Amino acid sequence: MSSDLFRKHRAGAHPDFFRVEAAGLAWLAAAGMSVVAVREVAADHIDLERLTEVAPSVAAARGFGARLARMHAAGAGGFGCP
Repeated sequence: MSSDLFRKHRAGAHPDFFRVEAAGLAWLAAAGMSVVAVREVAADHIDLERLTEVAPSVAAARGFGARLARMHAAGAGGFGCP
């Protein structure tokens, strides 16, 4: 596996467990949130683009807060909806 990927895995996970996570990340992106890129999804894992840790800043916190407010305003078709 490439060092630019982060793999989340869970043996015995429900077959849709990681597909639902990928769908949730896609929904967040559509609502204007910055989310990690999904590289691969399988029944037992999801490969995500590896993030680089950076120091916090006031500007980053304000930007995140604004995107979070837009996400909440976007709504959803239903709770737990795939």
